[in-house]
Amino acid sequence: MRSFALPARDESLAFRRATGRSLVYSWLVACVISCCVVLVPWDQISGQGFPDRDNYVATIDVLMNEGARSFDTGDENILALVLNEYLWREILIGVGNHFRDPIDGLELVSFVALALTCWMVVQRAGWLYGVLFAVAPLTIDLFISQTRSALALALFAVALQLRSRALRYLLMLGAFMIHSVGALFIAIYVFDEVVLARKWMRGRHLILASVGLALSLSAVWVFLSSGIFASVGDRRADQETMMPVTFTFSLVWIAVMVIIVCFSRVEAFRFKTSVPQEIMFGLALLGMFLFGTAFGVGALRFLALALPFVFVAIRCIRDQVLRSAALGGIVLFNLIHASYWVQ
Repeated sequence: MRSFALPARDESLAFRRATGRSLVYSWLVACVISCCVVLVPWDQISGQGFPDRDNYVATIDVLMNEGARSFDTGDENILALVLNEYLWREILIGVGNHFRDPIDGLELVSFVALALTCWMVVQRAGWLYGVLFAVAPLTIDLFISQTRSALALALFAVALQLRSRALRYLLMLGAFMIHSVGALFIAIYVFDEVVLARKWMRGRHLILASVGLALSLSAVWVFLSSGIFASVGDRRADQETMMPVTFTFSLVWIAVMVIIVCFSRVEAFRFKTSVPQEIMFGLALLGMFLFGTAFGVGALRFLALALPFVFVAIRCIRDQVLRSAALGGIVLFNLIHASYWVQ
């Protein structure tokens, strides 16, 4: 049995519909990789700690002290439940009710989220890409600390693979009810659906459309995000802006994006699978990170969210030298990042 990776020579075979056997194999590989990553005591390794996870634990303590019950909607209407990330609250209540140590429950959620996302990478690109994705410091921080947005990403990654539109939309709604970043995912998905439906638009047009979307979304993030959060009563309206990363930090990703834009073969997989949408999805999020950095605001989380789709996009590059160069650059970046990230 082997992972459903892109054949090196026969483009007509690339990313055919996966068989049940390959799906199971990819899932088992993803579970093994994810288990190995989650079981590492990262809190003893990371020099920055996991502040978001600490906040989750504090929230669980508050919910348990208040006697919160599962599926207790109170006087909230349906719109309020959707906008206030109701499903994440239910997950935290479940962790508090069933785990003596909340961190154990949160690690289980991290494992599920990482396994689902890693499964997509292994299925599309192969086990090596899955390993490189899972051990990246950005991935570890996202799934171990920022578990809420990681779980939303995982549900969306699975949704893109589904043929049933009803199930796909249900998972997308679930992602939004876990973290408001799901609204961003839905916006990118709708844009990609509209663009891909235009048969006259060829591969380069699709790529450039994704870059243009990234620029537009970055402008919204820079100038309008605080107002949007305030309008829906989101606590992030009053939080300080994340510190932007340096230009040097972004150099590798600028090179990776240029390689994907110039050489990723979106048109080769069009109308066959969801691969073109995954490539465009990755470009939009990666572009948001780069444009956000250029605008001088914090956008590092968008890079972490883009990683699984970026690996799929790199696997779609036909030239092995360019593919290896992109992977080598990411590995070098991760090694340098890890040297600052560990204690």
